[in-house]
Amino acid sequence: MCLILRVSALSRRVLARLRRAKIYYVVWNRHFAPVPHHIINKQAPQARASDRVGNQGYSLESAETIEGEDGMGKGTSLPDADTQVHARETGHRSRASRGIAIVLWVIGLLILAVASVFTHNHPDPWSFELAFSRTVQHLPYWSWVPPLLDFFGTFNNPTPTGIVLGIVFAAILLLGWYRQAFFLALTVGIGNGIDALIGDYVVRPRPSANLVHVDVLLKYNSFPSGHCCHAILFYGFLLYLSFTEPVRTWRYRWALLPLQIIAVLNVLLVGFSRVYEGEHWISDILAGYLSGALWLALFIVLYQWTTNLLQRRRAKKVATHSMAIRGA
Repeated sequence: MCLILRVSALSRRVLARLRRAKIYYVVWNRHFAPVPHHIINKQAPQARASDRVGNQGYSLESAETIEGEDGMGKGTSLPDADTQVHARETGHRSRASRGIAIVLWVIGLLILAVASVFTHNHPDPWSFELAFSRTVQHLPYWSWVPPLLDFFGTFNNPTPTGIVLGIVFAAILLLGWYRQAFFLALTVGIGNGIDALIGDYVVRPRPSANLVHVDVLLKYNSFPSGHCCHAILFYGFLLYLSFTEPVRTWRYRWALLPLQIIAVLNVLLVGFSRVYEGEHWISDILAGYLSGALWLALFIVLYQWTTNLLQRRRAKKVATHSMAIRGA
């Protein structure tokens, strides 16, 4: 008789643990591998009916509401738990992406620093640079390509660039986009300033007319290319603004498409045109692009941080004002 009672008690314990395992299985599936809701809704009444017949006090509702073990008396519904898990995963991905971006930025900065020191100690052109410039200058171009390259090279000279920057800056101010205008001027001004300081440190001479064809003899520093750096800073920041608020929601944004195409062409062709004109070596061009990209990325991050900070403050003020109105 005692053996029968022990077997019966053991059977009840096993059944109870099986029911718990079933509940945990449902919780696991809905928490990490969500099942379509129509399947869950069909299974839920059957599971509750089966559990009520067993009269063991376990129902599928415990799978939908997980009681806290600290006795707080508040449950966390599974949809809320799914939302929290999704938010945590999104936060992890965002932090991982931010970490990768920081690492890449630091690597780019180190490459620019090492290249600057190396070029400072060895300012003469390398054989591959000389071969590249001569190849670019002696390619069989169509008749319209050389004037196009000359145009992009001349268009990015200091005087035309200053005029274009002033016009764009004034237009953005007239549209009431003061923060965008401020960061555009900040990005171009500081980025070009840092690039000029690097050039003053390296002090690399321009290509010699004895080695390659030179359109205009210049005495400014050759490394890194100021034209390429400015093109990345100016046109890159304008392109970024064109895909963000409030430009993205502007009703005349379709009119910006030709300007976006011109900006992309300037970025892509200015480097090639500088080599074609004999104003820079290829390493100067690459360093100018890298320098511009580094400072552009830095100021875009600062712009995003400032925008988010202002939005949070604005939302806080609105919430405080609403609470004051309700209290009154």
